[in-house]
Amino acid sequence: MTGLTASTDFPTTTGAFQTTFGGGTRDAFVAKIGVATPTIQSTTLAFTAASATTSDFDDAAQVQAKLTTTTGGAPVPNETVTFKLGSGSGAPTCSGTTDVTGTATCLITPNQAAGPVTLTATFAGDSTFGPSSASTTFTVTKEETVTKFAATSPTLLANGMPATFSATLKEDGVTPISSRTLTFTLGSGAGAQSCSGATNASSTASCSIVVNQPLGRTPWQLISRATPSSGRRPTPKRFSCSPSWGAAVPS
Repeated sequence: MTGLTASTDFPTTTGAFQTTFGGGTRDAFVAKIGVATPTIQSTTLAFTAASATTSDFDDAAQVQAKLTTTTGGAPVPNETVTFKLGSGSGAPTCSGTTDVTGTATCLITPNQAAGPVTLTATFAGDSTFGPSSASTTFTVTKEETVTKFAATSPTLLANGMPATFSATLKEDGVTPISSRTLTFTLGSGAGAQSCSGATNASSTASCSIVVNQPLGRTPWQLISRATPSSGRRPTPKRFSCSPSWGAAVPS
């Protein structure tokens, strides 16, 4: 592009033929205009002190990370940060948008077995800000469960006769847990008798024992063993319940 100028501070570049106004009425100029390359600002993503570091299996935890510019540490608002717990296609994720302080928050629900898992926060970047990520250790703990004998379980037993016992297994005492084994033990020591049943969709397990116990009051014991399935605990877990007593009577 060419033209004329009378400017005394016309912008020039290094190596220009004439860098100052030459006097007279006007000077001629030759200019080349190119497309400016945008500057991408690098960013830093870090978990905040308020971000959860542990939670029970299947209990939502609030995770949080802050996005800032690497140079100057200015908060970066209105950007999406994605959190992922563990790895693989089945790993739980959640996303949050950074606020005016650069902080993104969301709820993530662990579906892994108890133990340490890597929690990752990721900012993908855009036309202005470069990508960044952060990771930390998150500990999944065993979920609280409650076992309870069903009202149909007998309390008066006849020796030599079958007795059917039933109980429920629920997460936090509310949500039914299916496909888990409940073991019922009648008596104690060498004379103890046991049977097992799997919990159904309504969390109830049942099984029968042909009673062979000393006459009088006999303790019941209820044990639940979690088996690997759908991300629940692969290790056995014993649950306590209120003592229940039955009387063994002659058949």
